[in-house]
Amino acid sequence: MAKKAVASLQTGSKKLTKAIRMIKKDGSDSYSFDEKILPQDLVNDWLAGKPIVKEQPKPEKPAAEEAKAEEPAAEEASCRRRKSQLQKKQRLKSQLQKKRRLKSQLQKIKLINSDLSLLFSTYQYRI
Repeated sequence: MAKKAVASLQTGSKKLTKAIRMIKKDGSDSYSFDEKILPQDLVNDWLAGKPIVKEQPKPEKPAAEEAKAEEPAAEEASCRRRKSQLQKKQRLKSQLQKKRRLKSQLQKIKLINSDLSLLFSTYQYRI
C-alpha cells in the first residue's frame, strides 16, 4: 500500500515525498512512526526536527486586481452566450419535432385520400 501512495505523489507538477520518522515514546521502550508528505527539498529539515516554513504568497500587482474585476464581466458574457446557444438549440429541436409530426400527419392524409379515391372509383363502376 505504501508503494501505491508514493507512486501517486509523482503525478503532479510538484515532486512530493512520503517521509517516515521513528519517534521514541516517553517512559517506555516502544517507538511510534510519524508520516508526512512533503516536497523533496523540505524532507531533510523535517527529519532533523526543524520547523517547516511554508512559502509566503507573493503580493499581487494592482493590474491583477483590475483583471479580476473584468473577469466576472467576461464570465457573465460567456454564460449569456452559452444560454442563448442552448435556447437556440432547443428551439431548433422543437421545430424539427414539429416538422416530423406534420410530415407523418401528411402521410396519413395521403393514405386516407388514396383509400377514398380507390373506394370512390370502385363505387362508380358498380353503379
